Amino acid sequence: MTGLAQLALTRGVDRLLDGLQGARDGPGAAIGVVQAGALAVHRCAGLASLELGAQIGPETTFRVASVTKQFTCARYRRPSAGAWDHCMANRQPL
Repeated sequence: MTGLAQLALTRGVDRLLDGLQGARDGPGAAIGVVQAGALAVHRCAGLASLELGAQIGPETTFRVASVTKQFTCARYRRPSAGAWDHCMANRQPL
């Protein structure tokens, strides 16, 4: 990757996180971009824990359980009418 391409990629990722930089009152995010098998850009911003006020940093780990609800719902889904609504109403907290 050329220096200009790297700079454009880095600036693009930074723009995605602009609203979270230095945020002390809301959830944050981490973005990693891999190109050619290597980490090209890594940025993080915002809070990892709203309760503790802990900032997201390079060592922050994210729990996979946050995205497993969709897989659980798909497992219980039946091909009948209204099955998806039933699944969502009974398996996912509101």
